[in-house]
Amino acid sequence: MFSSQKIDKQFILERIGEEEILERYLGIQIEYEKLLCNPLRSDNNPTITIKRYPNCIWFKDWSGSFQGDCFAIVKLIYNVNYYEACKIIANDFGLTKSDVIHKPRRIEAKEYDIINKKANIQIKKRDWNEYDLSYWNNIGISITTLKKFLVYPIKILWLNSEIQYRFTVKYKPAYAYYFQEDDFKIYFPYLDKFRFRCNTNKLQGYLQLPYEGEILVITKSYKEVMLLHEYGIPAIAPQSESVILSQDQVNLLEKRFTYIFSNYDFDLTGVRSANKMKKLYGIIPIFLTNGKYCTIDYKAKDLTDYRKLKGEEKTNELVNKILKKIYE
Repeated sequence: MFSSQKIDKQFILERIGEEEILERYLGIQIEYEKLLCNPLRSDNNPTITIKRYPNCIWFKDWSGSFQGDCFAIVKLIYNVNYYEACKIIANDFGLTKSDVIHKPRRIEAKEYDIINKKANIQIKKRDWNEYDLSYWNNIGISITTLKKFLVYPIKILWLNSEIQYRFTVKYKPAYAYYFQEDDFKIYFPYLDKFRFRCNTNKLQGYLQLPYEGEILVITKSYKEVMLLHEYGIPAIAPQSESVILSQDQVNLLEKRFTYIFSNYDFDLTGVRSANKMKKLYGIIPIFLTNGKYCTIDYKAKDLTDYRKLKGEEKTNELVNKILKKIYE
């Protein structure tokens, strides 16, 4: 640990990125130069933008109520000064250890509330239909795997006792990923934004892991976890690609699996997270590259995308090629 060092902005940003800090405390995936709803307060209309500058990432509420960087966000949420905000960030990301518990001052979040309290998500299930199975089969995931991984088609969705979704159109479905103990992630595959609602930080796929094995893949999404399972490859995924596994989590996994690899998108967030895990834990990254920097262009950002575009036979060839390279 780094308890003897000064806990300030420089200390923190040498170890974690501003984007990771923002995503953790805002509870949303960062999208730049887009008008978004403000997760820090009740906001029925998009009023904020997040912009990347050479020296910082800047959050601006165009209603005039607030603007600032990731440190200002933490100051606002916890109602603390700059130095206390740095201590909170360092402790939450495992850079330091502290027994002090800081209670956030949470302003209503429109989509879900992961800072102040756990959102109450409830669902009423419906039967699988041909459109559901066609969607999942198109990316190589069978009904058997969906059931094993506790994926359910939703008839009605309640968020904090209010109905948020009702299934009325067969080609606009929603699916619930269930992680036990009332922990859910809700997936709306056909929405352009806000495709997920979530009230958990549990590792996706962890419940379904074998007790031990030769290979484990840390990947970007539950869909990727399930598709890898179809090939007999155990996998897990954090709830966000920017979330880095803790040392304790990695230690436990290393006791159960001989080799651990990461497989994230070949973009800024994915490469940064994969490189961080390699630096911290020696986890080797595997990417489906896009032709940049003299790499192969796989024409797909991830394995489920590749399966959808190239089909079963080509995907089988790719997976076998990767496995062969791993065992060489």
